[in-house]
Amino acid sequence: MTQARVKFTTFEDYLSYSDATQMEGRYELINGELVELPPESELNNWIANYLQFLLAAAKVSPLRLIRIYALELQVPVLRPHDAENRYQWS
Repeated sequence: MTQARVKFTTFEDYLSYSDATQMEGRYELINGELVELPPESELNNWIANYLQFLLAAAKVSPLRLIRIYALELQVPVLRPHDAENRYQWS
């Protein structure tokens, strides 16, 4: 994984940069610095796709309505040894 060492002062700078460079992959903007995220593991992708198939096969919901999303939240550390990130699946 490589990291782009670009600093942004405004959100508009970030938007114009991503449009101009046609970036591929997933990135996060952390403290004004663009950081490339690692790709999902093969096992994680397989599990997500398998669960999606099971939900569709059980007719819990139509396949077109089932989407796999993940969200990482940056939270303040209130006590020592607390995690800075929380994952939420939706």
